Amino acid sequence: MPELWGKAGIERLYSDQHLPERQATRAELALFAAITLYALHQQSKPIPMHRAGAELGAAVRQLMPKGSLDEPIRKHFVRLGTATTPAVLIDRLRHLIILLGNASIPLDYGVLARQLYQAQSPDGLRRVRQRWGRSFHSYRPSSRPDADTAASSDKDTQ
Repeated sequence: MPELWGKAGIERLYSDQHLPERQATRAELALFAAITLYALHQQSKPIPMHRAGAELGAAVRQLMPKGSLDEPIRKHFVRLGTATTPAVLIDRLRHLIILLGNASIPLDYGVLARQLYQAQSPDGLRRVRQRWGRSFHSYRPSSRPDADTAASSDKDTQ
């Protein structure tokens, strides 16, 4: 998008290394998608919706009540996992980002950008889905009711 020329950090893709055309196109798509999803997630929230280390699967799991699954949210996550093209993946991811934004649950957009890049390579989508599933299943809520909020605030101020 011409409106983002010089504002999205894409120039770093070209200054450090000379990517072949195909890889550059994949990197641009991944970066653009991550930036626009972050903008959707952040909107006018007073706290940052980017937090280093916040994996997508774990963030989705945080949307659910402690100790149980929320079937509509699980179905959104499953639909994301069945995407077969980058365009469908990004569209389905947008729905989950809206849910995360409504609940003020942050996400690591650097990791997401790398995953969106990886998802465009042969066998990459399978590996990304596997990582999302692992982070979903391995997430454990803190035993302290205010720990997630405190950890988020601590990381955001660093």
